[in-house]
Amino acid sequence: MKRLGMLVGALAILGAAAFAQPKVEGTWRLRVEDWQWFDVVGFDTDYTYAHSLLRLALTGETGTARWTAELAQATLVDVPNAVAPAPAGQLGFGGTLRAVNGDNRASLFVKQLSVEWKQQWGTLKVGRMEFADGREVAVRDAGLNWLHTNRISNRMIGTFGFSPITRSFDGVLVQLGSNAARWVLFAAYPTQGAFDLNGNPTLTNVNQLYAAYASAREEEASSYDGRLFWGWYRDSRNVLKVDNRPLAARQADGEEIRVWTLGGHWAQVWKSAAGRADLLLWGALQGGDWGQLRQSAYALAIEAGFQFPTQWKPWVRAGYYAGSGDGDNADGTHGTFVPGMNTPRLYAMTPFYNTMNIDDAFVQVVLAPHPRWTARVDYHRLRLNRSSDLWYAGGGPFDNSSYGVAGRPSGGNRDLAHLFDISLSYRASDDLQISLYKSWVQGGSVIRSVYPAGEDGGLFFIEANYRF
Repeated sequence: MKRLGMLVGALAILGAAAFAQPKVEGTWRLRVEDWQWFDVVGFDTDYTYAHSLLRLALTGETGTARWTAELAQATLVDVPNAVAPAPAGQLGFGGTLRAVNGDNRASLFVKQLSVEWKQQWGTLKVGRMEFADGREVAVRDAGLNWLHTNRISNRMIGTFGFSPITRSFDGVLVQLGSNAARWVLFAAYPTQGAFDLNGNPTLTNVNQLYAAYASAREEEASSYDGRLFWGWYRDSRNVLKVDNRPLAARQADGEEIRVWTLGGHWAQVWKSAAGRADLLLWGALQGGDWGQLRQSAYALAIEAGFQFPTQWKPWVRAGYYAGSGDGDNADGTHGTFVPGMNTPRLYAMTPFYNTMNIDDAFVQVVLAPHPRWTARVDYHRLRLNRSSDLWYAGGGPFDNSSYGVAGRPSGGNRDLAHLFDISLSYRASDDLQISLYKSWVQGGSVIRSVYPAGEDGGLFFIEANYRF
């Protein structure tokens, strides 16, 4: 009945928009992924599969109101049966898709269904929408915008855009102010999706509240923006929590998760004849309750770079991120940083880990050899923040059957991996972009303790995004 109601509502808005000269637009994403997961004897850890996400939106405006009705169709092709017993678990995204969807291979669901009113004081948006934290203000500076897109946004809340199905949010978004200085208030439930083909249902037992103030200033010599934010994440689903307590203790913990996060960021770019320098600071503190435990965690990131005004415009950056882990599973405190419903792949380009219980020291180089080409090379040195905690991966709730994060034992180790990767992007036309990605993962003692048959892995994919 809920699915039928959403479809009827979508058709109603589509019908209303038809009387207001609607605009039809869409996107089609096709990706082929080749995973080389860490070896498990007797299981398929080296596999290739494909997926498609077709989105068709109808938008219209009447006076100060703008509405959007968007349907999405997801298809999976040749998904492997890459699921091993614990602790090896789901062997990459292919294993997760098989575990969640079984033999199902396609679905049709409502991606967005919203109405937005624009006033002098700002905007009010109600319905099913997409949302990501860290994009509260708009900036014209290309370097600052790149930092917003790739190193600031989606750390706490996001659509999990890299996943085959992605997620949306059902709720209310209020924006007060201008593009340069703005208050943002967001209250919503996430939808199913990410790895679950059925993206229609709303996860009504998961709540997200978010408030932020952000401002930006752009001048000839320097551009900067900053933000303060507060978030509230509540999860009352009847699912097993993923943390470093013994299984019996977790099974006995039926209390809700209620975690607040207080944080902010500062990003600045300095411009001169010698080139462009940039600095990024991001940090957050957490409190509240992780079931029967008290939540007390933190995360911080510091990054800096310099872009040279020479051929290919090389942009060299380096940084360090720390997401706290839990040091003692019997002290009544949960010390693992909990990002909630985020998009982990921006900060874990090969997503065999996420931002929980991780120390990530990295260097990266971004190149622009041609106006249509962009290249990026990264090296990450990955260690667990606490050896007594788990090795985590995943982007938070996406259905009602599991928490949405995988946790594997560390074996008492901290050394997770060396990760080296290359990303290439080619804009073939204004409407078509082609991306390639290849990574090499040299596993450390944490991975060897879980996968003694082979600790090295990697990911290759080719993706086409077409807009029409």
